[in-house]
Amino acid sequence: MVHVVVAGVMDWVGPLWAWLVAPVRRRWTIPLLLTLPVFWLVHPFDAMIDEAARTFAAQPFFRGDLAREWNAWQQFGAAGSLVFVAAAVWLADRSRARRLLDLLAASLLGLAAFTALKVGIGRPRPKFGDPDTVLWPWGAYPLGPGRGVKHAWEAGAELWSMPSSHTMFAVILAWFLWRMYPKLAPLCVGAAVVVGTARVVFHAHWASDVAVGALVGVAVARAAIDGWWGVRGLDWLWLRLIDRRARPAYPELAAKFGRGSAWPPPLEPAPAARRAENAPPGAAAPVNGQSLPERPPIEA
Repeated sequence: MVHVVVAGVMDWVGPLWAWLVAPVRRRWTIPLLLTLPVFWLVHPFDAMIDEAARTFAAQPFFRGDLAREWNAWQQFGAAGSLVFVAAAVWLADRSRARRLLDLLAASLLGLAAFTALKVGIGRPRPKFGDPDTVLWPWGAYPLGPGRGVKHAWEAGAELWSMPSSHTMFAVILAWFLWRMYPKLAPLCVGAAVVVGTARVVFHAHWASDVAVGALVGVAVARAAIDGWWGVRGLDWLWLRLIDRRARPAYPELAAKFGRGSAWPPPLEPAPAARRAENAPPGAAAPVNGQSLPERPPIEA
């Protein structure tokens, strides 16, 4: 009986599971699939971890520069640090500057993801002392005397605890720097951990919010950054809207700096790139924004 039931369920679930864990998708679907079990594992300890964080933050040594520095590092991954990193890469490593488009794509995708999740889940912040409540879009929550009972989409940030967007963006930026400069891996991991723990220590998020935010950040980063979404997206737009004869930048960049685990699959060679292979010696190669010169008519 168990075998028959499992076989019947797998007839329905099997194709969906195969689609989710296919090689072209599993780099981002697996982190997303882990969010629910990780939440279930961490959630029972949210109140205990929050109490421990409050006790730690109340210690006499947690004052002055230590508290200020840790509080400031929460902004790693926020808009200011993204602009700073973009400027640094642009000035110091111009050959890879186009990959900043991938960071932009990941940031925009992350913005859409955390907005939808925060509003859709509707979890009260730790200041309400209520780790077990999840409102979903239709639920409302009492905010206190004189403030009424409101939905998450009405109340704003006070009911937007899940997931931690600071942690998510810290992971995105850390992943970008790690992929660009692998030797920075320890610093990148450390910075993301500092952000995640700070969100708990400074009483802004539950521990499960941070765990889910980190996994969503990994999923977004692996999809957009490892997939070269920004670079490939500009290639796609340029070929279709500006110059159909231009050569895509992605194949050359991937060959030069390593394609890694790029997804979606590489673009097919553009018509202009195929024509360039048969171009006469000395003909200029087309690049984004520059077309191949028109060939003179061939004389008999």
